Amino acid sequence: MSGSPSGVPGSGLLQQLFGLGGQTLPGVAEINTNLINVTKMLGQIYSQLGGSYISLAANNVFTGTNTFKLPPVIEAGAVGTGTLLPMGNISTQLSATGIGNGADSSEDTLFTFSLPASSFDIAGRGLAFLAFGKLAANSDTKTTRARFGSSIAYTSGGLTLSGVSWFLRGSIWKTGASTQQSLFEGQFGTTILAPQTEAGSETDTGAITVKVTGQSGSSQANDVVANGLILTFMN
Repeated sequence: MSGSPSGVPGSGLLQQLFGLGGQTLPGVAEINTNLINVTKMLGQIYSQLGGSYISLAANNVFTGTNTFKLPPVIEAGAVGTGTLLPMGNISTQLSATGIGNGADSSEDTLFTFSLPASSFDIAGRGLAFLAFGKLAANSDTKTTRARFGSSIAYTSGGLTLSGVSWFLRGSIWKTGASTQQSLFEGQFGTTILAPQTEAGSETDTGAITVKVTGQSGSSQANDVVANGLILTFMN
């Protein structure tokens, strides 16, 4: 190739890369050595940075705490025009032995989570809720509830079912400034309870307590036992 020292194609680009200016292009062995050195240098730079900062877009920066500032928008499919926002577990709490109500007749917290302030920053943000456990094998009246702040998102009402497994599941969404809407359902043994919808008015600029509770009508400990609470945040 005309103008390529030593007959090496693309020497002009290589000269620019290695800052050779008008100097004679080095041999292949020296080029390989330089490439290895450059690779090592890039590796050292990346190691020093710890991969802590990668500019993704004007509104999305991967920070040192590995957190996306503003959720990234993901294309729905390879050629579709729809987009979606990510979702994932914000809290997973499990207990093989279970956490039960106390030996009293009050409503007792079994699992709880504090949703950080301003998580519900725009309408449409949501939280998926799943709690599960078992009722004691007796005829006591037992009540299980899901709470979002001070609001009751779901209540089983007083049940006298004995020794059955149960679950509550549902979602809460932000509908406006410190207003929410929820939809929940529950099943206790083979008893399927009717869905419940509730309107909430929790101040979402502050932290909001999300929890599952149990209550005994006979002041009997462990009438309502929870084995898990799993919360999924929906952007």
